[in-house]
Amino acid sequence: MARNLTLQINSWQQIADHFPGVQTIADLEDSGDIEFRSYQALATSTAILSGFRCVIRAATGSGKTLMVAGICGAMLPHTSLVLIHGRELVAQTYKNLCDFLGKDVVGVIDSSAYDPKKVTVASIDAFSYYFGEVPVNSKTKIPMMDPKLFEERKKTVKKYLRDDVDMLVFDEVHHGSADTWQQVGKLCRAFYRVGLSGTPLKHDQMSDMLMMSLVGPVVFDLSAPWLQEEGYLAQAKLQIRQMDFTSVKSRRYNWNEARKNLIVENVDRTVQIAADIAEAIEDPGTRLLVLTGNSVPLAEALEEEVKALSRKLKHKLGFSPFVMVNGKSATKKVTKAFNDLRRGNVRCVITTKIADEGIDVPDINLLYLVGGGKAYVSTVQRIGRGLRVKKDGNQLLVVDYFVIGNKYTEKHDRKRLKTYEDENFFSEVETVDVRL
Repeated sequence: MARNLTLQINSWQQIADHFPGVQTIADLEDSGDIEFRSYQALATSTAILSGFRCVIRAATGSGKTLMVAGICGAMLPHTSLVLIHGRELVAQTYKNLCDFLGKDVVGVIDSSAYDPKKVTVASIDAFSYYFGEVPVNSKTKIPMMDPKLFEERKKTVKKYLRDDVDMLVFDEVHHGSADTWQQVGKLCRAFYRVGLSGTPLKHDQMSDMLMMSLVGPVVFDLSAPWLQEEGYLAQAKLQIRQMDFTSVKSRRYNWNEARKNLIVENVDRTVQIAADIAEAIEDPGTRLLVLTGNSVPLAEALEEEVKALSRKLKHKLGFSPFVMVNGKSATKKVTKAFNDLRRGNVRCVITTKIADEGIDVPDINLLYLVGGGKAYVSTVQRIGRGLRVKKDGNQLLVVDYFVIGNKYTEKHDRKRLKTYEDENFFSEVETVDVRL
């Protein structure tokens, strides 16, 4: 579980000498609403005993927000800034940390609010917003904030970063090599920094070096297979559904042409996937998440096809059995979609890369991956969306749609398959040839 763990959890007095007021795990559980699983306590303790300068690798579904609460709670009364990737996740993280630490302790910074407290939640986008010029409406060209107020807020935010933050906590720290993350890291004078991610290392040497220079080394490794073995995550099996579009023309496509003609805008493929979705949601027990990656057009095309195929079911139920949301959707609509899936008010959510990480996905039993791609981080994060333990104890079925007929799509499929094998997610793998 903890391959890189070299510190012994036996020196609280030594830590207290360096960090006045630091609390032990027992202190945190006694003083609030935090109750740790054994591995969460060990991960949190490791971060503390590493001098609050490290990265915790914790698989999706392991409860990273609780670990963040523990790390920030241990640092109190010193201040912590928790950086979140994605605006839509700020409200969710803020609520969870308030539940654990209390509203009087937890504040927020975003494009419309500036309310820092001892523990402050902010999206990286908020700092990107204040590092630039006053935002302007793209259509009317009218400033979206009073320019004078914007400049004052920019100075306030930068001063806060420089002078008022004792510890930086990076959620989904695998984004740490990105420009804005690096910019925040350089401007903030906080020495103490902790990062958490299910996939902190991208298998790209430069990106990994930049991430570790921002935070520190990986000191704790909590893998999905271990959590599955211990019963904290669901068991899963993989079904590969292969579609063969081989032709003289398809073999000549470059990557952009292959993606467009064989994945995003391939009518036969879209119709087949839509038929699979429509068939799956006939079962009232289905909880299906369909991920199209970074393709909004594919999500929209599937929405139209499934809508046409599920009219009878909609009429029978009195409501639509599925919903589609993407990055353009309002945060409230996205939240409602996943809450409805959790409550059984819908049986399927079709969505894009907004669900790749962070969003609190309920305990689904079906996951369709239809957007292709090869990136290690995205592949691992997407599988993690469905590994929450099921109330009925059933396995997760992951269906990945492979495309035969082009060297690029086939190479990407092989890369994803290798990631699945390396990460050891699945107890069973089968391949099905789909006849179109």
